[in-house]
Amino acid sequence: MSAYIADDTYLPDKLPVHPAQVLATLFNKSIPDRLACISAARCLSIMGRKAAPYASGALTKVLQNSGSDLRYEALVALGYLGPGAAPEAAAAVALRAMEDEDARLRRQALHTLTIFGPDAAHVSSTAIAKACHDEDTDVQVAAIKCMTAMGPDIDCKVAGPSLVKVLDSGSQEMRRFAMETVAVIGSGVASYVSNPIAQHLRPLPGSDPELRLLAVIALEALGPEIVYEQEVLLARAVRDPEIEVRERAFLTLRDAGCVKGMMGSMMLEERIFSPEVLAASKLVVEDSSSDSSGTSEDSDSSAELESFGSEAEEAEEEDPAESSPKSGGAGDEEIDNEEAERLRKNLLKNWS
Repeated sequence: MSAYIADDTYLPDKLPVHPAQVLATLFNKSIPDRLACISAARCLSIMGRKAAPYASGALTKVLQNSGSDLRYEALVALGYLGPGAAPEAAAAVALRAMEDEDARLRRQALHTLTIFGPDAAHVSSTAIAKACHDEDTDVQVAAIKCMTAMGPDIDCKVAGPSLVKVLDSGSQEMRRFAMETVAVIGSGVASYVSNPIAQHLRPLPGSDPELRLLAVIALEALGPEIVYEQEVLLARAVRDPEIEVRERAFLTLRDAGCVKGMMGSMMLEERIFSPEVLAASKLVVEDSSSDSSGTSEDSDSSAELESFGSEAEEAEEEDPAESSPKSGGAGDEEIDNEEAERLRKNLLKNWS
């Protein structure tokens, strides 16, 4: 019959008493029959959302008083009843997610809250944030997925610090889920998570390329102001070894209007260095340029002197008579006559 109720088939147009109401009475007995209640919970699961108006309150009471096996069946049934059961059951389910001794029940409670969705966000934010750091890793994953399902409706004052803790010290899997959760929640957690997320943009040895890509997506979801705030690291991501990271970082900077960042981090020296450092570097550049200009002037002077000396040497070689001092007088003529006489005698001697 439960399947017929779920499908709305083979039933009269009007039922004097809804079958879900009859099943709910089993949970209200002073000493409930455990096996009968488990069967009733499973029947309600089959009926699904059509049973929510009639059985939500009764299943909520089961969560507070019964054994673990019946509590589990009640949590499963509430999940099948869907968001319509959230107003009555969300607070009790959140309590199970936070305080139940059985990890299986804590995990199932989070699954049920995930199905409830944003309608349960107000009363379950604290429980979800706490469950993100549960000792059981499966509960942690269920909690971060539940936070994603709540979206922007979750209490960001509670979710923000929890996400920061996950990003700083969580497992690689949890960090990925946290990035995705931030992208869904949006700017509400920006003041908490922008810096921890940006630190994951660094392509350190052994870092996860998928995590860097998710970090870019998360920063984009936080809005243009956060993109500008993290422009330096995003500009470095434009040179990331992975092409998908590079392209997404470039598009993120473009959409936020960060033109300089699109050209790389070297264009953002005023964002990287303090004004004192920039002023000091400017003085060093000016000093080096003045020293180089002085050296060039000295070299020009030396070149002029060398060229002048070479020109003088060339002139001497071309006209040695002009470069040597002029001689004259009787003494010079006597020396020429004696030389001529000596040459004449030598010629006569050789001839004879």
